[in-house]
Amino acid sequence: MVAFKVVRFAKLLLLVSHVVEGSKLNKLHGVSHVGITTEDLDISTRFYTDILGGKLLSQISEHGLFGDNIYQGMFAKELKDAEEKGVNPESLGVPDISKNGNYQVRWNWVLFDNLMVQLLNFSPRSKADIRSEDYDDQEMVRKSSPAYIAAPHLAFWVQDDTDLREYVMELERRSNAAGFEKIKCSRLTEIENEEDRYRVPIEAFASVYDGEDSMGGGGQGWVYCKGPNGEQIEFIKFAKSSGDKIRDAFCARKSLTTKIYPAYKDNKYKRNVGFPGQLYGLHHIGIRTSSLDESIDFFSGILGGTLMEELKGDHFFGSALQNALFQTEMIKARQTNANYDDLGIGDFVKSDLELSLRFVLFDNFILEQLMYARKGDETKGYNPRHEKSSPALINNMQIGLQLHNDVKMDDFIDNVLKKSKSKFGKVIANPIVDDPKLNGYKFAFVKGPMGEQLVFSQFTGKMADIIKSEMLAYGSLSTAYEETNPWTWEGFKEPCSEAADTGHTEL
Repeated sequence: MVAFKVVRFAKLLLLVSHVVEGSKLNKLHGVSHVGITTEDLDISTRFYTDILGGKLLSQISEHGLFGDNIYQGMFAKELKDAEEKGVNPESLGVPDISKNGNYQVRWNWVLFDNLMVQLLNFSPRSKADIRSEDYDDQEMVRKSSPAYIAAPHLAFWVQDDTDLREYVMELERRSNAAGFEKIKCSRLTEIENEEDRYRVPIEAFASVYDGEDSMGGGGQGWVYCKGPNGEQIEFIKFAKSSGDKIRDAFCARKSLTTKIYPAYKDNKYKRNVGFPGQLYGLHHIGIRTSSLDESIDFFSGILGGTLMEELKGDHFFGSALQNALFQTEMIKARQTNANYDDLGIGDFVKSDLELSLRFVLFDNFILEQLMYARKGDETKGYNPRHEKSSPALINNMQIGLQLHNDVKMDDFIDNVLKKSKSKFGKVIANPIVDDPKLNGYKFAFVKGPMGEQLVFSQFTGKMADIIKSEMLAYGSLSTAYEETNPWTWEGFKEPCSEAADTGHTEL
């Protein structure tokens, strides 16, 4: 037993030393925001504020943006593809938001405990520009299945003392009462139609594993849902053993979460929305990959995240997983006689398909990598891809990674491209957008090795002042500002000292 303790302690020291060494090169404050493209900005904003308890940052929301620099900054890759194919960019999901175009981009920012959700909407500039076949037709909507490569899902972290199944029941009740008809959470049991969704027992409302045989030896619970415009969202909570491992990883990297912050209390925004507001903010964004090794190498080896070695999952399959991931799509397939592959539905019941998970931690957030592999052969799997990659497609998500303000963005991106080229050769960057109209928001859209959409961001001037002020008012945590970073005044000394002690006494 003593020898085992020494080995475990050596592993912990190795993890800490790796983080300290990596922090010398780390130029990111973690994830500043997740962007979600929506067809109805008002409905989406009301869901993330009135139902989930986020705070609308109206001072930094922008309505009616367009211009050649923003057009190129958001769509340069797709515009180049259209030119090479000799087609109209709109056929590839690109609205013309150039100076002389007919479209505009609008966005709202909603703040949670650890980052913001940016809701984007592309719409005609005037009623005269609206056509009979408008931009938000079905060709411009990403298929909602989470099986598509580079298709993300956004996961909210449900508080420990909340029953996840009751949470789902109340979330749907509140959403339906507010008129959000697209809010639907999967059941673990097979259902024939939407009416059956409300006839199953509450035990089927969420997947809850309390045993010590999942997720690297700890229990967890989770449920997949469709958001207000069909986007894939997840609600997740952890049993003590898995929660302790997450805490240890956050402590080792000096990352931030209200889950382990002793001074944090639920704010008025969460209290006002009641039960659905019982969240620690966002836990992770999940990204579908066809290669766990490549994705981990990019997000940890190149971007400086920390692979959470003791929190992973392998060999997940079965009917409960099948229903959780694809229930909405399977109902649609039955109703329309569609082929499962046409809707991106994998088979975790009759085939040899299985799900594997890995987690990469940044300063405030986790990027989850999901791979649908074949049993005994991780080089093969079920890997459908979207034909279009435009960030304007409805249900699309972008991951906003926040650069330190003393870093030159063009040099940083050039370095990322250079390192990626020697390993992947698939990473592409659009021109940087640094427009005075954005009041200090500077960004660059980048396609990752799987085609995932990243946004490298910096916030300065008025934009930074507003975000910091709003974070302090909400109680958010961020390493971007000294005032929002408890590590600068030993605010995590207590929980992280306990985490270290727990790690030794359990062994």
